[in-house]
Order: sequence, then C-alpha cells, then structure tokens
Amino acid sequence: MDVSLQKRVTEFESSKLPKNLIKLVYQSGRQRSDFTDFREWKLYSTLYDTLLSLRGHEEFAVLAVRLFAYLDCHPPTIKPIEKPPSTPLRRKEERKRRRAERSSSKSRGLSSQLKEAKPSTHEMVRAWKASPTIGLGLETSLLPPPKARREDVKIDRHTTPQKDPDRSHILYAAGWSLNPEKSQD
Repeated sequence: MDVSLQKRVTEFESSKLPKNLIKLVYQSGRQRSDFTDFREWKLYSTLYDTLLSLRGHEEFAVLAVRLFAYLDCHPPTIKPIEKPPSTPLRRKEERKRRRAERSSSKSRGLSSQLKEAKPSTHEMVRAWKASPTIGLGLETSLLPPPKARREDVKIDRHTTPQKDPDRSHILYAAGWSLNPEKSQD
C-alpha cells in the first residue's frame, strides 16, 4: 500500500467518523445527488457500516481503501454544502413551527386590507352598467303581453277546441262509474 494512502487510512481510523455514509459524504464536501447509481450506493453504505464495526482490526484498512476509491470516483461539487440536511421534524414540532411563523409574519390583518381594497358591490354594478354593450343596442319599449288564462279564453264560431269538451279524460274514478244505467241504487 502506498505511504500516502496508508497515512490517509490511519487518519481516517483515528478520527471521529459519522454514523452513516450520507453524513460522511456531506462532511467531505460532496452531495448525495452526485452518486446516481442507487445499487452501488447501497453496497457502499453497507460497506461503511461494516467499516465502522471493524475499527481497530486489520481488515479496516482494506475496506477503507475500497471506500476511498469509491468516493474519489465522484469528485466534490463546485459549491460544497456546509451541513447535511436536517432530520425531518415531528408533526407536533412542525405544527408549532408553522404556528410561530404565522403569528410572527407581517401579514396579520391581511384579510381586512384585502376587503378594503376590493370595490364594493354598488361600485361594481355601476361600473358594469357604464360599460359599453355589444350588439345593436336596441331594446323594446313594449311591455310583454299578458298571459292568457284558461278561464278567460272564449270559444266562439271562429275558434274550435282541439278536443271534445264533453268527453271525460278520466278512465276510472274511485266510487264512480261511466254507465249510469247499470248502477241499481
């Protein structure tokens, strides 16, 4: 093994190592998005977990060299990230954070300001009536004709009903019969 590589392995072994590979990647100035092959990432993540458990053994150096080779294949990005992404908050903590943001924000009373900024209904109707109309612009001056009621219609010699008014349209009414001759009361 090369002397510089051996020195790198001993420094790596003596330093305080992060709990997982993601934190090590962020610590070295790289990003997780630089490693695109998921299967390879899972493999080296497992290798890192094994590496942590083998601290102080001879096999540590062999696995560390493999890990260094993997990390060196993926150069760090131009703009390094100072800290790894924070762990997600619990629901209760997230609600608390949102509530604090809402109360501290300058948008208090925004609904009343928006109501004042909106024109009143009277003003909107006036603007609507003042707007130009599309079309000929002609409106009738006649009132609509009154509706004719059935009782008001007179049938004379010029009009004839469409149906015979003497005929009943009821086929059967309860308690009544059509032939009065047959009923024997």
